[in-house]
Amino acid sequence: MGEQLKVSYEEVRKVVKGMNDATNAIQADTSKEIGSGNALEVVNKINEMNLMIQQLTEEYKAMLLDHNNKVEKSLDSLHQFDQLVTTYLQAFHKIK
Repeated sequence: MGEQLKVSYEEVRKVVKGMNDATNAIQADTSKEIGSGNALEVVNKINEMNLMIQQLTEEYKAMLLDHNNKVEKSLDSLHQFDQLVTTYLQAFHKIK
């Protein structure tokens, strides 16, 4: 129990920012309309799948950004708690 947990807040923030930047760069590169004017069932299915891929990509990006936002909020809470504990410990040592 005597071990310290050290968090490099700025380093974590840099990593989360990098993850956000990478997440925002995610693109679903699918053809908008394969076989335009073609009546083949396969072409219709491919277009439907491409649309699903684009929707899933956007949902995945939103999920990653939400996760990163929660990491940042947790980091802020941890930092505030760390400062509070430090303040209490300093006050305790002054009383002794």
